[in-house]
Amino acid sequence: MNIFILSEEVEPLVHYQQQAMFHLDRHVIKMIAESTQMLVTALAAPSHITIAALEALPTVAGALPCKPLSAGMRKHPCTQWTAARIEHFNYLACLALQLCHEHQYRYPLSAEHAYMPWLQALVKQLTDCGYGQCHALPTQFAVAVKDTDKRSVATDHFTALDIYRDYYVRDKRSFATWKKRMKPVWFILREELMDSKASGFAKTY
Repeated sequence: MNIFILSEEVEPLVHYQQQAMFHLDRHVIKMIAESTQMLVTALAAPSHITIAALEALPTVAGALPCKPLSAGMRKHPCTQWTAARIEHFNYLACLALQLCHEHQYRYPLSAEHAYMPWLQALVKQLTDCGYGQCHALPTQFAVAVKDTDKRSVATDHFTALDIYRDYYVRDKRSFATWKKRMKPVWFILREELMDSKASGFAKTY
């Protein structure tokens, strides 16, 4: 369960596009399902999010595509972050939809992701409420990596970016592939830096 912050871009539309492009192949598929589960959980427990904002989404809320997360997973930093503010909820909805588009680009022969129609309807309603993909990015993000001192529901964009990029290279490099995309430059540089430190010849970037 995670919301990977991989793009340094602060302009919303470009940010979502980069976020999806930077997700490795396995995560492009996996994170659509996980993100939708977190969104559904927020809708199923509206006491944790701005009630007035959610009341504007009756159609979407009444046709949930999957079951909410278990009680234990509702305590996960990313789940708590999603349900804490409508801006966070909007961010994850827009990111999940962009990942659906990225999935179609990388795997054009695959069927449309099962959650894509629901996410499209959700983002449309959020847009009609003044949010959507053009709305300003959140100022704080959740962080949930293996290091116990790096789990938070309120981390600034660039701190979260640095933590997640390091996490990607450190923990995901063994299966990191980008079908129809170039390996991100930041990934290559951090990979080289990590290898040079391991060999005792540290480079700086």
